[in-house]
Amino acid sequence: MKLREPVPPVVPELVVRFAHYRSILVAKHGDMIQNVLQIPKYHLIALRIMNDCSSIDGLAPRELIKSVRSQAAELARLCNLSNLHRVRSAVIEMAYPINSLREKFVAHTGHPEERERIDVVRLIRLAVAQLQDFAKARNVSVKYVDSSAVRVEVVRRDVVRAIGNIVHNAIKYSWSREVGEPPFIRISVVEMVTKVNIEVENWGVAIPADEISTGSLLRFGFRGRRSGDRRRIGSGIGLADADRVAKAHNGAIRISSRSARAGTRDDDYSGPFLTTVMLELPIIDREVGHETEGALD
Repeated sequence: MKLREPVPPVVPELVVRFAHYRSILVAKHGDMIQNVLQIPKYHLIALRIMNDCSSIDGLAPRELIKSVRSQAAELARLCNLSNLHRVRSAVIEMAYPINSLREKFVAHTGHPEERERIDVVRLIRLAVAQLQDFAKARNVSVKYVDSSAVRVEVVRRDVVRAIGNIVHNAIKYSWSREVGEPPFIRISVVEMVTKVNIEVENWGVAIPADEISTGSLLRFGFRGRRSGDRRRIGSGIGLADADRVAKAHNGAIRISSRSARAGTRDDDYSGPFLTTVMLELPIIDREVGHETEGALD
């Protein structure tokens, strides 16, 4: 007759430890989406707990171990899915700058393109259309206020690319303005006597004042001190290219960035800033328009 092997005694400390694990995992499941930067840490916690589960044999209640192992495996799975989503977002984020850079060099290898007279709103729509996937991936909507219809004489491809570079940055560095509300950027067309400003406004990452005043932001390859916020990636090329295009059309790029919260100093860059990048171009002619506000399709 074969004798049964003695069942190892339950160790109370392990019961307490695994009950604690279970409470941690429940909290991490609910917390993970709001703390994206903690995902690598949560993933490591899940793997360590799963390893602990595998090294225990009857030293804690089986159902408790099974429950903890299952929750840890689910947390690890969610972390993996989140990492895949972040990789996808990064690919989409870099797709426009790479294509833009390619177009910049390809556009000037042949004969110079002729300028054409075109409506400013048309240029904006063409630029925004190229960024729909990126805006969707970031859950950022694009709103516009058009108070006039003016035309400019430009190389269409260059100016669409310049506007796109500015809009891309605005989408990338936007935060939600209200809890539970998706972020948005606003594009305005402001007509002056001889010039028109295409103004792109976003609420989010600050631009330090010295980077604006010294013109550093418009240097090819320059990335600002705050540009790595929340692990955002970039090339440091977009604004430099936009500035070159503006100057080639007798225009300019102007930038302002100020604290979005009343009573906060403009050199306190920890909170949200209201940033506006303006592309100024000469007006060729005017058409009577009406003020509209909505979302660019």
